[in-house]
Amino acid sequence: MPSIFSAAPTPRQDLSRRLRRLARVFPLEPLAQQGTAPSDVVEYYEHCFDAYRRHHSSEGAVHMALNDGGRFDPDGFYGQLRRIEQVWRDAPPQDVLELAFGQGFNLAYLAPRFPGTRFCGLDLTPRHVEHARDLLAGRGIANAELRQGDFHDLPYADASFDHLYCIEALCHATDTRRALAECARVLRPGGRIALLEVDRPASALVRFGHGVYFRRVVPLLGALLSDRAAYAYLPESTAYLPDQASLFAMLAAAGFGRSRKRTFLGGAAQLVTADRGDRDV
Repeated sequence: MPSIFSAAPTPRQDLSRRLRRLARVFPLEPLAQQGTAPSDVVEYYEHCFDAYRRHHSSEGAVHMALNDGGRFDPDGFYGQLRRIEQVWRDAPPQDVLELAFGQGFNLAYLAPRFPGTRFCGLDLTPRHVEHARDLLAGRGIANAELRQGDFHDLPYADASFDHLYCIEALCHATDTRRALAECARVLRPGGRIALLEVDRPASALVRFGHGVYFRRVVPLLGALLSDRAAYAYLPESTAYLPDQASLFAMLAAAGFGRSRKRTFLGGAAQLVTADRGDRDV
């Protein structure tokens, strides 16, 4: 049995291990021909809409909490947003796009704090769009426009935004290169993309604990509280995230430069930023 302190497997080794495990349960050849459709993402979020509010965040956050000190507190759901807010404080952007805005939690926090900024939000799930529109209208937030759509084919003109952010949704991309190319297209020269995603801790001990929780405890809680199959989809979807080198290469190919990465929660979460049209030096 390999030690939990062994070196991290390569992406190919990790993929091979996952495929061997899946092959014990599912006929992989037919599944390999199917791929992941946008309808699968919609089905997951439609199915789990109420469960997220009951058991994850009553205010509608659908991302992980970034808690300093290692102890969970609902205030941690604002961790990603406060990091964005801090960057914008001295020079607020003019036009911002959020990809996959979920239940509207992020826009409801940021838009009132930057009343001079035009916010746009795009989400694939019809129920998210309907709910978030009602949420923003109920709070009198008028500087945010929402659309239903797919981030592989953004319904916006070229150079429409100077900032674009996406929180824990890039893992749903069926074609990451195309999604990033679309992000580059709608950003103005010098505009910034910010991707806040889960990550795989570098420390073997932390990686072991993170893996047990994220791939064992989360589906188990889903089985107890809602639907095990639906909650199993989310941890497995993160396996599609590119590693750092691959993601940086995709960003460069899409027209981004100055790619940077910061990690949080012992490496379990990451913030990747890059600037449109700036070459790495």
